[in-house]
Amino acid sequence: MNRKRFLRIGGVLAALCLSLFLCGCGNQSGLSEEEIQQTVRRLIEEAAPLNEIFFGEGLPVEDYDEQAAEESAVAFHYVPVRADAPYQSVDEIKEAAGKVFAKSYLAGVYENAFEGTEEVYRRYAEGSEGRLTKNVKQTVKTTDEWTAWDFDSIKIKAAKSAVLIVEIDGRFAGRTETEQIVLEKENEGWRLASPTY
Repeated sequence: MNRKRFLRIGGVLAALCLSLFLCGCGNQSGLSEEEIQQTVRRLIEEAAPLNEIFFGEGLPVEDYDEQAAEESAVAFHYVPVRADAPYQSVDEIKEAAGKVFAKSYLAGVYENAFEGTEEVYRRYAEGSEGRLTKNVKQTVKTTDEWTAWDFDSIKIKAAKSAVLIVEIDGRFAGRTETEQIVLEKENEGWRLASPTY
């Protein structure tokens, strides 16, 4: 073998090793493939009722005059949340959401849900008596607009020590599409860092 060819092969091998090192190929998450799939499924299932609270019908509210609320010129109408609702305060909702979603994802969700923006009034507010209320005039997703996930289709795209990226088929509006879901590892464990509704 001549020296030139040996150096060329050596250079190719060195470049290959370096690229493998830099891209960090392989599963570095500390979870098996099966554990990753189970974690993704569990978090997406746990996210469903929270997605309903943030983007769907929301928490149930006390009876109110729906016609008067709809005819009102203002873009908001806050009604107290029913006493039998699963959450009775903003802090309770945040506590539940923090067990499922990553802090990076929740920052945007909380802005719309609890603070509001120039374009959108907040979804929930605590009234003067500290009682949780919901803006019943906010547009919501209906049940037929939610994605139905095919958990058997989960494919792991990247498994780093602090980030998991998976692809999963979701059926929405009569068509199936492959979506990418990102999870981030926080002190308390893996959390969803992308939408799942």
